[in-house]
Amino acid sequence: MPKWNAQQKKAIETKQKNILVSASAGSGKTTVLIARLMDLVMKDHISIDEICAMTFTEAAANEMKKRLASELQKAYAAAQSMEEKAFITKQLTNLQTAHISTIHSFCLSIIQKYYYIIGLSQKRIANITLSRCCHEPSFSTSIRTTRSDLLRALHDVFLPSGK
Repeated sequence: MPKWNAQQKKAIETKQKNILVSASAGSGKTTVLIARLMDLVMKDHISIDEICAMTFTEAAANEMKKRLASELQKAYAAAQSMEEKAFITKQLTNLQTAHISTIHSFCLSIIQKYYYIIGLSQKRIANITLSRCCHEPSFSTSIRTTRSDLLRALHDVFLPSGK
């Protein structure tokens, strides 16, 4: 286990609230997030499908899933009881559909799932997609079609009128 500095330790151990981990490349953000996720899953028995972890790039999201799978496999090998092994097996199974994704992908999944609440048609939702053609360093995905429609839909989901 790495030796954590005070800020990393706080990010890993903070409970009952969301956190934001922001640091330069190569500083250990992913390692800290994996430690936090493993802590939530193994110590607090929070199912992986109840956790949302977002990042800017598909590569980072895939790396998080890969590292989390590796840590869960290590935990499985070290598990003492069949109950613990069953819990870890379920987490490994749920990892493929866990909400570990880019911010854009997560927002799009919300809109695709709840389009009817915000008054959009299935046809309109079918036209909102994520483009894989953007190669800017800070974003691996960009919104294609009308960005304003997507932003308006997100606003309506998170800040419905009258609230």
